[in-house]
Amino acid sequence: MRHAEAGMDDGLETRAASSLERQALLLRLIRETGVAASESRTLSEAMQIILDRVCAYTGAPVGHALLVDEDAPAVGRSARIWCVTDRRRFLQFCAASAAGTVAAGEGICGRALATRRAAWVTDLDAASRSPREAALAALGIRAGFAFPVLVGNAVVAVLEFYGGSGGAPDVPFLDAIAAIAALLAQVFERERMERALRRTHDWTAAVFDAAVEPMIILEGSGRILLMNPAAERTFGYRTTELRDDAMVDRLVAASAREAFAATLEDLAVREIDGAGSRRLELVGVRRDGVEFPMALMVTRVRRRANAWIIVHLRDAIESRRAERRLAIQYGVAHALAASSSLADAAPAIVRALADGLGAAACAMWSAGDGDDVLECLAAWGSSRPEIDAWMEERARARGDDLVRRVLASGERSWIAELAEAGLPWSDRARRLGLRSAFAFPVCVAAEVLAVVEIFRADAVRPDGDLVEVCAALGSQIGQFVGRTRSQRALAQREAWLAMLFDQTLDVITELDEDGTIRSISPSVERVLGYKPEDMIGRPVWEHIHPEDVHLCIDAMGAAVSGDGRPVTAETRVRHKDGSWRFVEGIGTRLPSHAPRRGAVVVNIRDVTERKQGEEALRAAEERVRKHARRLSRLTRQLMEREEAHRVQLARELHDEIGQSLSALKLHLLAATAATAEPSSRLGESIAIVERTLDQVRSLSLDLRPPLLDDVGLVAALRWHVDRQAQLAGWKVRFIARIGEEEIAPVVATTCFRVTQEALTNAVRHAHAAYVEVSLRREQQRLSLVIRDDGAGFDLEGVQSRGMSGLHLGLLGMHERVALLGGALAITSAPGRGTEVRAELPLGDTQRSGRSRSIVHDDAPGAEAAK
Repeated sequence: MRHAEAGMDDGLETRAASSLERQALLLRLIRETGVAASESRTLSEAMQIILDRVCAYTGAPVGHALLVDEDAPAVGRSARIWCVTDRRRFLQFCAASAAGTVAAGEGICGRALATRRAAWVTDLDAASRSPREAALAALGIRAGFAFPVLVGNAVVAVLEFYGGSGGAPDVPFLDAIAAIAALLAQVFERERMERALRRTHDWTAAVFDAAVEPMIILEGSGRILLMNPAAERTFGYRTTELRDDAMVDRLVAASAREAFAATLEDLAVREIDGAGSRRLELVGVRRDGVEFPMALMVTRVRRRANAWIIVHLRDAIESRRAERRLAIQYGVAHALAASSSLADAAPAIVRALADGLGAAACAMWSAGDGDDVLECLAAWGSSRPEIDAWMEERARARGDDLVRRVLASGERSWIAELAEAGLPWSDRARRLGLRSAFAFPVCVAAEVLAVVEIFRADAVRPDGDLVEVCAALGSQIGQFVGRTRSQRALAQREAWLAMLFDQTLDVITELDEDGTIRSISPSVERVLGYKPEDMIGRPVWEHIHPEDVHLCIDAMGAAVSGDGRPVTAETRVRHKDGSWRFVEGIGTRLPSHAPRRGAVVVNIRDVTERKQGEEALRAAEERVRKHARRLSRLTRQLMEREEAHRVQLARELHDEIGQSLSALKLHLLAATAATAEPSSRLGESIAIVERTLDQVRSLSLDLRPPLLDDVGLVAALRWHVDRQAQLAGWKVRFIARIGEEEIAPVVATTCFRVTQEALTNAVRHAHAAYVEVSLRREQQRLSLVIRDDGAGFDLEGVQSRGMSGLHLGLLGMHERVALLGGALAITSAPGRGTEVRAELPLGDTQRSGRSRSIVHDDAPGAEAAK
């Protein structure tokens, strides 16, 4: 800008009077930025210095640095490094720059990123600008330029500057900017190299510290420079305690120092350029003075004038143990692989153990057939005949024994000194040259199958490595036995399944996903008439009824894509004789570990006879339903006729016999009045006529009360309840909560007859003191409940006894209610009273009125209207 852009600052001509002076200023700018950048400690510090110097030179009020990541070379992100003359004025620009990114081609900075060359704008208002540049234009900033920093061909940063006004930069200024960018690129390169060196150093130190094997770094003279933690743990020293001491003097046993020193000298003599290595085994010494065998890899490394010796150390004891363990496991594995049972493998196993462990004798035992009897599967020893004889004696002997201990406990056992063990055969073992023993179990799950017994000629204390090896061997042998058992069980199961497959009455078939028959049981010939070989390899759809194929395809798809649950379908299959047979198929997808993934096993059963039976049963049920409907119709007609006969009989009793009796009574009364001294027989005749007249009236009312036809169900029920209460001496409660609508006559008659029968039963059988009758409307149903506190009865007993009076009455109530589509429930138990509950459909009503609630207690006619 100022000094660089013609017209960018009005004071430019006065500050740079001549081109020579301008060149001097540019050279000073380059020199100052170069010195400051080289002396800066960080990249951020160098970029801040360059922003400050360029802004001071150009007079630009705003300078900003952006970084470009290697992973996103087309996007610049703010380095959060600014040079602003008025932070409050440009606060919005700084915030937008820090929060966002700049894409290649976006604004001045994006153009510099995309073209990898300096870019400028002389008028932000007229140019295509980014939102950040628009914010600057609103503050009166009109011009700006940006230049990239390149490392190789990659842009690593972009520096942008904005000023009040200006023109295009001239060539000297662009050259100066290019030089400054090159200086900044060197700072980038320096920081990248420092980061790489730090990462390499950290990685090397981490590998050295985390190494499992001990490592020691020596000077060329053999003095200790550094030990990793594994070496410190092995020898018991810290590096600081041994630094500058010769390894041969501190960590190598006296007997091996000459060999180690000779190795170092040999490496120094033979070294030409690069590295030389030697392997050797010698004895090391720990801090506590304990010597141990170790295997070393000694490498001499030279870099320019410096030489180092790197020592990789491995405990030779562990190496020898690993070799021994590997040899034993190989021998046991070879013995198991060549045998079909544990008894077959036992001789080779005990020989491999004896050879690998340096044992004087080794034996494998199992529990015999009898109680407390041992069986020696195999034995081996340096004195074979004596060992065999001793094992036979122990097998027959009773009492305490090392093998019996392990068989009983399932735990390994170690005897360091047999003479002190107190076992019955301790003396015999000593005479055979055996001093220590170790036994471990061979287990499958929690079952002890065998015990391996190892004897040594020396007294050996418990050895953790030996215990670990034997535990692994016990597990290995147990797995072999378990696998052998599983294979035997699998073979038996396969034989059983094959027999089941051949002998099953149903047809079992295996289908591919496309429905191809892969196998089918011989029973297909009995069920469908085909031989298995005629169907295998053919599509199953050929034998299915055309109308059922789509159903079977859907079922097959559900079985293949399902979760393993059975899928059932019924279909028709063509018999070889051309007839169609009904079959039921149950398909199950084979598990994922099956030989053919996606295959389905189908169990097919001939259900033709069952389908025929079901069809016959449906026809019989339809006939029964027809008969039931006819019987219901006849029953309804019978009850209607019975009710009509009741009405006619009640009318005749009232109109004919009642009037005749009334006339007879009047004649008798007239005769009595006409006689001066009427006889006593005449008075008795009048009384007989009156009683007969009352009985006729009562019978007429029982047959059909006029109230039921004249004023409706509620009044008729209230009258009947009151009348029965007076006759029986009950305390009664009558509740009617229904509208004053006219209920269908057939419903009203049924309600009255059910109540009449229930109260009659209460009079005859219940001996009740309290009776409650309630009538309620519940939506489109009428609920009738008759409840008493009488003696109750055994409902099941009455129903099972059949044709009693009570049973016939209950049956009649059920039939009346059922004919209307209602439901009747009777609840009773001895000593707990009886409840009769009838639910009847109201049906169509002829008229409706306001709702009333009637509650009647005790006295006839007592009612409360609500």
